[in-house]
Amino acid sequence: MTAIPYWVGMGTPHVLRAPGQSEWLALFARNGIRSGEVGFEQRLYQFLKFGPEPRYWSELIFEGYSSYNSGAIFLYGLPDVPESRPHSRCYNPRWAGVHDK
Repeated sequence: MTAIPYWVGMGTPHVLRAPGQSEWLALFARNGIRSGEVGFEQRLYQFLKFGPEPRYWSELIFEGYSSYNSGAIFLYGLPDVPESRPHSRCYNPRWAGVHDK
């Protein structure tokens, strides 16, 4: 049997429902990523692709899961604030109001 010389990859979009833009910009700033600085795009790419540790983004997906439909998976929370993720052991209900927006 010969190998097939092509492959197909598929993914499901993840929709970040909350928190909002200001909290995400603060997350980037906490990680040394600020718009307008030299190397901004490369640091942002590295952070979004790999995160500071191997399980960084997968933990957000696992603990931030809210719901799904045929076209997307919906998430809540920030990767560096476990209290903001609904399925985290550290979840704090004060974030519930943020999740309802």
